[in-house]
Amino acid sequence: MTSRPECTHTHDDEISLVDIAATFIRRRRFFGLVFVVFMLPGIGYALLKGDTYQFTTLLKIGEKGEGEHLESPSATIATLENRWLPEKMSIYAASHERSLPFRVIISNPEDTGLIKIHSEASGKMEDHVQDVHQYLLEKIQANHSVLLERERSRLKGRIAIIEESIPELKSQQDVGSAIADLLDKKAQLKLAAAHLEQTEVLVLARKSTKETGPGKAIIVALAVLLGLMVAFFSVFFAEFASSVREHIAQSGDE
Repeated sequence: MTSRPECTHTHDDEISLVDIAATFIRRRRFFGLVFVVFMLPGIGYALLKGDTYQFTTLLKIGEKGEGEHLESPSATIATLENRWLPEKMSIYAASHERSLPFRVIISNPEDTGLIKIHSEASGKMEDHVQDVHQYLLEKIQANHSVLLERERSRLKGRIAIIEESIPELKSQQDVGSAIADLLDKKAQLKLAAAHLEQTEVLVLARKSTKETGPGKAIIVALAVLLGLMVAFFSVFFAEFASSVREHIAQSGDE
């Protein structure tokens, strides 16, 4: 009667855990060094990081009629982004010897005549943000003032032509309806001139009440987590590299 071979059970999991523990104990200084090297920059950044806030400026484009703006929001934004913002960035760089340390985002809330200028910066940069936003506002208002005066002059010119035409018509016969039409048109033009609206600043660099972006506690937690992960994998990589060197050395001896 043949005997059945005994089944042997390997405890790879237990051995692996023992090997892992031994590896970490043996390379604990290396683990600690890598952990500190990758953790300290994050903690330093969190400590040195200033509080970041949102700064919002709102501008209402003037109107020359019901629902008709002095200039379309898209045209205003295009001019800001391609002319006046780069111009202000150049002025800032020349006076401060560095580039503008925050972004300036310009948008138009849908279906409105509003222009929104938005920036995120530290509380220490509040005066700089306000200066940049104010510069852009002044440029828009100056340009729109020209457009407003041009529209006002156009309306006045049309009113003047009508006023000159009425006496001539009165000297003719059967022109009562024509004169009435002119008077009605004159009234409409005067009403349009009275409803001309200038571009108006609603809010200038309003600072948010709460900070934006990740807080310092989150940054520190992420730095610790990153340090642990990098240190963990570095230990195994170092152990693997050491094993490879030993294997190569043994192969060379043979």
